[in-house]
Amino acid sequence: MKHAFVYLLGILIWFIYKIAAKMSLVDWINASFLAGLICFIIASSFFIFKSGFLTNFFVGFRRIQLFAFPKSNAMERAEELIQKDEILQDFKNKFIHKIIVLSFLIGCSSITVSLIGLALRG
Repeated sequence: MKHAFVYLLGILIWFIYKIAAKMSLVDWINASFLAGLICFIIASSFFIFKSGFLTNFFVGFRRIQLFAFPKSNAMERAEELIQKDEILQDFKNKFIHKIIVLSFLIGCSSITVSLIGLALRG
């Protein structure tokens, strides 16, 4: 229910934007499609980051960094404490999930608006 509300609100905002900005139909279609594409790119980037697909890539660069610039013992202990903090890790996971869902819904509503605009134009 909450997701449907955000989706419909996104569509409503695009129609209000069309009226308020007095844009041509083609410009409105292009703007909504571009916004939807950007939102999908954001959602997919966060999804890939959350899935751990690039973990080996980041670990490799971290090893190179540690070889070039070694960390102090205090910095290593601080990073261990941060990694073991379950509240912080839970907050980060929930926040990333909310970003993924919100950007996906905004992207879907923007692409839907561009398709509606194409149907109105044709």
